[in-house]
Order: sequence, then C-alpha cells, then structure tokens
Amino acid sequence: MGLPVLPLARGSFTIGDETIPIRSLSRDEALRVVNFEDIASAEVLVISAGTDVSEDEAIAWRKATDSGAVSALMDAVMELSGLIPKAGLDPKRTGNANSSKAS
Repeated sequence: MGLPVLPLARGSFTIGDETIPIRSLSRDEALRVVNFEDIASAEVLVISAGTDVSEDEAIAWRKATDSGAVSALMDAVMELSGLIPKAGLDPKRTGNANSSKAS
C-alpha cells in the first residue's frame, strides 16, 4: 500500500485591491527554503511557488513592491504551509493540525 498524497492547501491573499490565489509549499519546496543561505533566494522561491508564478516574475514583483506587502505575502504562504504559527495561535501549541478549528 502506498502513502496517500494529500493536496496542497489553498487560500487567497489580498494585495492592494486584488485578491490572488495562494497555495502551501510542498515538503520539497519547504526544505529548499530553509536550506537557502540568502534570504532573497528563499523569498523568491516562496513567492514563486506560493503564487504559481515564474521565478522571474517573483523577482520582478519583489523588486517593485513595498517591503511590507512582500512580508505579508511571505507570512501568508508560510502560515498556509505550516512553517510559522498562524496569527493569534500560541506558537507553543502542539497537536494534530487537523484537530484545530477555524475561526
């Protein structure tokens, strides 16, 4: 019996007046992010993978966009991926991710 493949989590994020679809990082992508030595490369991967755009488009957007907006998108993708605690939750909380309730 093979392991079940679970779909990547999906959500949306509002930038300015536009709402864009975002997705969680796969485990492979998440491991690549934490192994980058420079933050810029990690950000490009998170933006590219999390919004399903090319790395070139992610680089161009990152260079032209307000730092706060970039940080907010990064946080949204990282939260959706389970790599940082969700806003409002105790970061020390442990347990089954499927048992938490959405508010």
